[in-house]
Amino acid sequence: MDSILFADYLVHQQDGYSYYQLPVNPATNKQALYLRNLHKQRLHSAGYAGYSDDIDQEYHAQGTYFCAVYGNIIATTMRANLRTSRNRFPFEMGLKADGTQHAFNQQYDAIDLNTYSLDRDYYKQATPVLFHLAAKFAIANNAKRVYGMADTSNGAIMRIYQGLRFGFSEDFAEPITFDSFVYEKDQKPVPWHIMEWKEGDITLAASAPDWLTLQ
Repeated sequence: MDSILFADYLVHQQDGYSYYQLPVNPATNKQALYLRNLHKQRLHSAGYAGYSDDIDQEYHAQGTYFCAVYGNIIATTMRANLRTSRNRFPFEMGLKADGTQHAFNQQYDAIDLNTYSLDRDYYKQATPVLFHLAAKFAIANNAKRVYGMADTSNGAIMRIYQGLRFGFSEDFAEPITFDSFVYEKDQKPVPWHIMEWKEGDITLAASAPDWLTLQ
């Protein structure tokens, strides 16, 4: 997709990369759907199957998309979702081993970062900046926690989370699965661990971009 379609939502430029932040609304839905579909394609290429538009739709409709573009290459994508009384976090929709679900009942504001995808040739430089911008978004929304989900059997993804200084959530320590989302090779559900930044991590990520590094 031509980056000119994102032009009104440019928030940062650095080292030849342009970074965009798109709240989903009627004016941006075409671009946002493009980013979501790119994420789906990249998941398939990474060996996953069963992405559910039905499960994701409430998050898409209420989300804010971020992406980094280098030339005509979308280096990374990501979406932020605020936790509200009406919108659960994605990790609250998955199932723990006993069939129950996590419930976010903390008395602080928080956001979830999901729909992360990457181009292998360009993501290393773009990803720390993208998450730096997401941390600034979190602070602007008074978030005291930032959550994500990681497949711990995916070594590449875990190295990214480690470089971004995410830790395993203490409040939501048990992994979850979605019956519909599986490894394409064996059709087994993918276990997701909940990752988090605490308040101090968010502050560091927002104020000191070099704190985030990928090797």
